[in-house]
Amino acid sequence: MGDAEQNSKGLEAAMRDLALIAGQRPVKTKAKKSIASFKLREGATVGVAVTLRGNVVI
Repeated sequence: MGDAEQNSKGLEAAMRDLALIAGQRPVKTKAKKSIASFKLREGATVGVAVTLRGNVVI
């Protein structure tokens, strides 16, 4: 999700895919620190996450 700041449609697609796989709504994760070499700012959205519970049937 490196280009989440510039490409919001990619982030939405990843959220939709995770929701289909996990069966629950994903949460956007934010950067805790700024890292200049990665062009990353504190608080910027860097990915999505879900917590898997129980048996996940694919």
